Amino acid sequence: MLIRPGDIDDLTVPVPAAHAAIVEIGDGGLLVDEEAGRGYPVNATASLLWSLLDSVSTVGELIDDVSATFGSSRSEVAGSVHGLMRTFGELGLLRNVARDVASMPVDIEYVDLDECGETVVTIEASFDRRYLAGAPNA
Repeated sequence: MLIRPGDIDDLTVPVPAAHAAIVEIGDGGLLVDEEAGRGYPVNATASLLWSLLDSVSTVGELIDDVSATFGSSRSEVAGSVHGLMRTFGELGLLRNVARDVASMPVDIEYVDLDECGETVVTIEASFDRRYLAGAPNA
């Protein structure tokens, strides 16, 4: 059963999706979503947290581990860890958390209609002129 990202709490066991992996880069890493063909640069803390996801430990246990490692109080660490787990869930990187469709990036491909052989209809105020400061990829 999937839970919503906002429902992640100390008792949640985050399960990494099979299509997501971390690539260590310098002090941080690149969290790769092979299914979506996307990479998310992460800092050292996020990279560490991702590597701690073992599909057994609860978020509360992760918070305890991180606070002990960094010598910080649990209350200082809890908000950041919960927020990061919610973000991982929203991006579809956790198998047991429902992806938040509103947070998914959208790729837009612009096509020159003349190349398609279709009739080009002229509209007084095109979408591009109303909403874009310049042409895409200009």
